[in-house]
Amino acid sequence: MTDTLDLSKTVITRGGSPVEIVSTNGREPLPIIGYIGKSNELYTWRRDGVFMETLNGLKLDLINVPEPKRSGEVWVEFYIQDGIQVASSVPYSSGLVARKLIPWTEGEGLEK
Repeated sequence: MTDTLDLSKTVITRGGSPVEIVSTNGREPLPIIGYIGKSNELYTWRRDGVFMETLNGLKLDLINVPEPKRSGEVWVEFYIQDGIQVASSVPYSSGLVARKLIPWTEGEGLEK
């Protein structure tokens, strides 16, 4: 697992199920003990959160709950400057062609 697991924060399975950690003092190599969702069955993980067994492709490794991404909107104005269309958040003195409200989300590029 490439992410560093922080057990002082809320953890879930890589598949998104909630996890209740009961102990981090189990026997090696699987010292983390807890419940997944509403199951009454105890599960065990390595210190880095890796689940040792493969259960029909389930994603049971532990991860921290992802931080919410920031998002918002920004106005972009499109101008014709020297015969070339340019986009700017700073107004030009003339040549305004269009104004558009563009939504953004942190970590997402312009591939949309």
